[in-house]
Amino acid sequence: MMKSQNLTRRAALVCAIAGLVAGALPASADVVETVNGSTIRGKVVASDDGTIKVETEFAGVVAIKQDQVKSITTDDAINVALKDGTSTKGALDTSGSTLRVNTSTGVLSTQTSAVTAVWRDGDKSPSDKALDALRRKWAYRVALDINGKQGNTERMFIGTDFMAVLKSSDDRLAFYGRYARSEEEGSTTQDEALGGVDYSNFFTDRMSWYVRTELGFDRTKEMDLRSQSAAGLGYHFKKTAKWSLEGRVGINYRFEDYSEPLVDFDSAGIDLGLINRYDFSWGRMTNTLTMTPSFNDFSNYVILHESAVEMPIGTGEFWKLRFGIRNDYTSEPPNPDLESHDWSYFTQLVLSWQ
Repeated sequence: MMKSQNLTRRAALVCAIAGLVAGALPASADVVETVNGSTIRGKVVASDDGTIKVETEFAGVVAIKQDQVKSITTDDAINVALKDGTSTKGALDTSGSTLRVNTSTGVLSTQTSAVTAVWRDGDKSPSDKALDALRRKWAYRVALDINGKQGNTERMFIGTDFMAVLKSSDDRLAFYGRYARSEEEGSTTQDEALGGVDYSNFFTDRMSWYVRTELGFDRTKEMDLRSQSAAGLGYHFKKTAKWSLEGRVGINYRFEDYSEPLVDFDSAGIDLGLINRYDFSWGRMTNTLTMTPSFNDFSNYVILHESAVEMPIGTGEFWKLRFGIRNDYTSEPPNPDLESHDWSYFTQLVLSWQ
């Protein structure tokens, strides 16, 4: 009698432990086995460019090279694209070296190496993603910075800029502009504006040709108009989703119209440029730099530079905080009383959308 009670208690304990273990494990999971014997359990979410991605509970999304995969088993039906251009949908399992797709109309047998992509319902197929990359998309940004002071001193500053970019994998068209004005004790200390259009055509993965034009004025420098137009070639030293670094070289034409009695400037020259963007986990850094030496006198040049950091406000994707510095250097200002170098710093509230 006592022995029977002990067996009953042990059986109950085993069942309880089994229940706890079963509750701790996911009800179902896809299984990917690698050629070195490792087993990854989770959810196969995508496969593209020779990499299979498995979403796991213990390590997030794990990427596995497809040539390292020995077998795949999925609980749910997923979309499968093959090398011959066909696609189907079904649960996957492996028998020996053969991958089987259990479709609603039967079983399709193939090799793992013949699979070019897999994706879940609700996600886009690789062909749809490729079409999206070719489509031109608009992105917009508007920034505003206003501050002032009243009392013992009176000071006011307003700065604004905008950018609209139409971009695809083949080209990029950008419209941009900015304006800044400040007054202190009733006197204007800054009054300048700049606007331009920039177009790039990427005829290879790294190489591009570009054309650009800018118009602007700076009343504090007695410059009524500065016009710069340029065309040339660009090269991407880095071109990834996270980091883009582009260099430019071309021919530039610069015209500057100054108030009387200053002498205007008019000359062709070299156009040198650098455009950098780097995405951090917490924000984005951008840098632009142009230098335009004159053919008439290489010591006569203009350097325009801007570096900025942009960070999202909260968890939203529309509002951001942007701060940075700008430099405007004219090597030979027409008025000897003017400084060659102007620089400013800014903090802006940014609204961006697509």
